[in-house]
Amino acid sequence: MVGNWLGEILQLGFVYVLLLAVVIYVSWTASPLPGPPQPTRQAIPRETDREEDAIAAPADRSSPRISRRAWQQMRLRRRVRVATVAIVFIVPIVIAIGLSTSEPSGQRSPTTTVVAVATTPSTPGPTTSITTSTVAPTTTSSTTSVTTTTAPTTTTLAPVGELAAGLFCRDLEPLGYSYADAIAYWTREGRPDRMDADRNGIPCETVYASAEVLGFWGDPLPTSTVPPLTMAGLESYVGEQWRAVGGYAIDRDCRIMHGGSLTGGAVAKCVPSVIGVGEYPVLTALILDDAGSVAVAEAGLRYSELNADFIVEAMGPGKFCRDVLDLEVGLPFWIEDPELRYFGAVLYWFMEGRPDRMDADTNGIPCETLVPSNVVTEVWNSGYVGEL
Repeated sequence: MVGNWLGEILQLGFVYVLLLAVVIYVSWTASPLPGPPQPTRQAIPRETDREEDAIAAPADRSSPRISRRAWQQMRLRRRVRVATVAIVFIVPIVIAIGLSTSEPSGQRSPTTTVVAVATTPSTPGPTTSITTSTVAPTTTSSTTSVTTTTAPTTTTLAPVGELAAGLFCRDLEPLGYSYADAIAYWTREGRPDRMDADRNGIPCETVYASAEVLGFWGDPLPTSTVPPLTMAGLESYVGEQWRAVGGYAIDRDCRIMHGGSLTGGAVAKCVPSVIGVGEYPVLTALILDDAGSVAVAEAGLRYSELNADFIVEAMGPGKFCRDVLDLEVGLPFWIEDPELRYFGAVLYWFMEGRPDRMDADTNGIPCETLVPSNVVTEVWNSGYVGEL
């Protein structure tokens, strides 16, 4: 706005100075300049010629004669006037040209109007042309910048009480739940072993940062100790699980088929003390951890591939989870119960030495991405797997 007002003021002032200069110039050059004095020869007048000269050449009063010095001073003053008018005219033009050339890019180019004024003095003399340049007002375009601010996205976590059942620690941590939330979920689920693989009473300690775990429990961790599993204890537990699903109360003799002791990764075969086809089947027991958690399932003649001494021979070594669970090259189709099929995958993993190829995330739970989470939970929660 200030630039536009300044330009308009300069333009109006320039027009005013131009008109004033023209008026001054015309007024100063309106009166003619007397001609220079002519030299005269001195002649000796004769008495007889004086009267004749007076009669023949009367005095010319319309053109007074001046001295040469005075004439030169008048001509000099006229030139000074002309130079003054020219200076007064040229300076505004220079200013206008400077303003037009210094105009920033992006503005509209000024429009130039040329005005010619010609004045002719009454006496013979040179003709003077005056050219003026009038700069039209310029239009300044303004650019408005709009800044858009995107608000950060806030994710609202569902309450722990509304979470689905059967989740693992690895499911809670990526969702943004804190370690305290994981403890609350573990308690709500009945403290399942799937969230406490080593059964030390401290769930999820391998998933969450140690600083967060210690911040909740204190340092050192209040780990719980469980007496080691014995063979008598295994036989008693297997018998209880069998009776819980409706089986006959009989004694069983268990022996280790894989592993040096009844610790995590060991497999035991429990044979009934009473001979009876179908009524007293052989059971397979998986020692899930060092705390003595055990998963039990029927094997024998009904599910022969679930016998510890036959599963690797039946499918061959080096298989992956997808191979073991496949209906064509893995466990046979008559083992149709999803929990029994997953039990067979864990059994094969144990017998192969718990290889990482079947536990890609090395969390101690194989093949969990190929079966429903509730099936995985049922097997790792220990107890009897399947039905009679």
